[in-house]
Amino acid sequence: MKFIKFLIPVFFIGIGVVIAAILVALRPQVKPSQPESKPLAVEVVDVSPKSWRHVVVSHGTVRPQREISLVSEVHGRIEWVSPTMEAGMTFRQGEVLFEIDRTDYRLAMSRSQASVLQAEAAMAMEEAQAAVARREWDSLSPGQEPNPLTVREPQLAEAKARLEAARADLEQARINLDRCSITAPFAGAVMSKQADLGQYVREGGVLGTLHSTDIYEVRLPVRLSDLRFIPLDIGVVPDEEKLAQVDVTLEGELGGRTHRWEADVVQFESDIDGGNRMATLITRISEPLQRGDDIPIPSGLFVRAEIAGISSPGLLEIPRIALRKDQDIFVVDAESKLRIRDIRIVQSLDQTVLVEPTLSVGDRVVVSAVGQVLPGQQAAVTDEAVTASSK
Repeated sequence: MKFIKFLIPVFFIGIGVVIAAILVALRPQVKPSQPESKPLAVEVVDVSPKSWRHVVVSHGTVRPQREISLVSEVHGRIEWVSPTMEAGMTFRQGEVLFEIDRTDYRLAMSRSQASVLQAEAAMAMEEAQAAVARREWDSLSPGQEPNPLTVREPQLAEAKARLEAARADLEQARINLDRCSITAPFAGAVMSKQADLGQYVREGGVLGTLHSTDIYEVRLPVRLSDLRFIPLDIGVVPDEEKLAQVDVTLEGELGGRTHRWEADVVQFESDIDGGNRMATLITRISEPLQRGDDIPIPSGLFVRAEIAGISSPGLLEIPRIALRKDQDIFVVDAESKLRIRDIRIVQSLDQTVLVEPTLSVGDRVVVSAVGQVLPGQQAAVTDEAVTASSK
């Protein structure tokens, strides 16, 4: 009885195994199929090697070559102020800007003149007495050298010194009187006025701030990597002839419009700025307020500068958006497959980069987002430009 109970489960298990084997044998055979790969839609541009005139871009602020504080060299009350002594007004070189009360200085000059007359009289009297003393000595002691006191040499020297001091005081009084008229040391414009009519000023007091208008300067920082594109011998102090060969165009916004001005390179500072690790070119604009038909360039204007550099043959201009993080690019090759190409950047511009011609024949540069794809994937070009945008 126990044996029969044991056989019943075994019997059912055996039947199940036979049924499973039959089902496996009769199942339909499914052939594996390769998943269909769809071409990736990309946008590309065609690029081709060409000769390129490098342009180094920098930015700076227009500043006057000279900017000074106008100070008084005498003290007194201001009794006249020029109408041109207002912020923004221009003046000529030598033009009187302030007049300080001269009364005290006229009196000082009169006293100095009187002192000179007295000293001259004392000098004449001392010279006469010295001459008399010399004659008396020569008559009494011929051929012998007299004692200096006998012929009044110390007294004569003292009289001469007093006369020279009186004349110096007179000259100083004349200078102080002239300094009551404060004139412009150069042609320029007023930045600010800090003293006015009736105000008492002390010697050294600031009356205003002036700047020149004959020459403006712009300091242009240049990346060290861009110095090789500027036709200057780095490490050698360039002469004026080499500096004159560097063309610089300044560009700025005035009245809602973009204006351009030409500037001259006058100096290359060989010392590197420790703060931003850049070299500096100094450019000048001569007669900035008298430019013929051009709009005058104002002081304080922030400008973009284009420095014309050397020419390089056979470079490719690639849009900056085509660059990947690893400084390589995707291209669509002649077989319409995506490939990765390593590039070597020669110069970075605003929207593009110049690279050495390392692409293969038929390569077109991908400018759309590609994402994570494998090189060799089939690509479908959706928007193809004729050439990369050029500057």
